[in-house]
Amino acid sequence: MQRLVNWFVWLIVAALVALSIINWETLAIPARLDLLLFSIDAPLGLVLVGALGILTVLFFLATLHNQIGALRETNRLNKEINRLQALVDQSQLSMVDTMRAELKDEFAALHRRFDLLPEVSKTLSQPPETHTPPTAPAEKTVVVDYI
Repeated sequence: MQRLVNWFVWLIVAALVALSIINWETLAIPARLDLLLFSIDAPLGLVLVGALGILTVLFFLATLHNQIGALRETNRLNKEINRLQALVDQSQLSMVDTMRAELKDEFAALHRRFDLLPEVSKTLSQPPETHTPPTAPAEKTVVVDYI
């Protein structure tokens, strides 16, 4: 959209320049200009074209200033994004290192369990000992007769 507007503005400027060139004799006819405090004889058309040119340059400079400001802001935001991305990357690396250490500890624990596996299998392959639990002494029953 912005590109279309730019082309339209340049087309209008080109049309004004073409009209000024075609009607140069008319624009160059001197006329009396009253400027409140004094009056001068000058070509009114050239004064208006000059004023239009000065306004065009001022608007161009204002637009250029806005564009430069937007580019500076974009550059600042890109630097901020890069700084934050570096922080996120550093945080992720720290998290990965922590997870790696935890996995290493877990695998070390698994290796210790696997090292105990032959002892457990020997224990399981031996026949179970017959172990009879001791019997408790019989309880005495007392019978009380109430008459």
